[in-house]
Amino acid sequence: MRGIWFHEGSSGCEVRPANLPFRPDGVKGRLTDIDARAVWLTRSRTPRDLASVGPHLSIVLSGDVLYRYASTTQALGRGDFAYLDVASDSVEEDCEGDAWRLLISVHEWTPSEVEPGASLSTVPRHGRPAMSWLYDDGGHSRTEPFRWPHSLLEVPEIRQWPRLQGGFVYLKTYPGDNTAFSDRHCSPRRQLAVTLAGNGANETCDGTRVALEAGDLALIEDTSGHGHLTLGQNTRVVLFLALAPGQLELTREL
Repeated sequence: MRGIWFHEGSSGCEVRPANLPFRPDGVKGRLTDIDARAVWLTRSRTPRDLASVGPHLSIVLSGDVLYRYASTTQALGRGDFAYLDVASDSVEEDCEGDAWRLLISVHEWTPSEVEPGASLSTVPRHGRPAMSWLYDDGGHSRTEPFRWPHSLLEVPEIRQWPRLQGGFVYLKTYPGDNTAFSDRHCSPRRQLAVTLAGNGANETCDGTRVALEAGDLALIEDTSGHGHLTLGQNTRVVLFLALAPGQLELTREL
């Protein structure tokens, strides 16, 4: 997990390392930790106007993304992110192949300078990330593939993005090298969960277990019923994004 911050001010653009805020190991954050307002998933290769989106996070889920400013080039892979707060075309985004990115509009927020210490993902990955949908079905949780309900090949105006109500990063170190389950639990809210580092899995009541690595995405909305189990190994870092009511409403399989 690696972060780069591009901040453009009156004296030009500043490029520096960045990290997402997190609380002590095993302590859940608050939705005010990251003032996330809207989200969009894309694998578009078309160069986009970074300034028109306003301040936002671009999290790489799969593939390779290059960010260029002047003579500086920053290469990001899965689980990495760029925080882009630019007002001109001084920074360029270049996606090599199908680079899947989760774009998150933020408001009055800046990255943290604290290093989480999680293991970096050293194995590149191309192609579709693992995307799953967990929901309650009459008291029993189920898993289906998560399909983004919009075009992946464009980035529309931000007013068309699904709305968010904040987010936070959760870091947990599991003992030893063995995997460990949490207690069965329900999600406290409808939310997106993005694995940034480490390995894990979610298991629902129907017996489906989805392995999770850096760059994988889950829509979790089993807010009632028996809930699901969460598996982790070593140190795992996850970004949680709370969905506003009525956003990303999906249709279940019949």
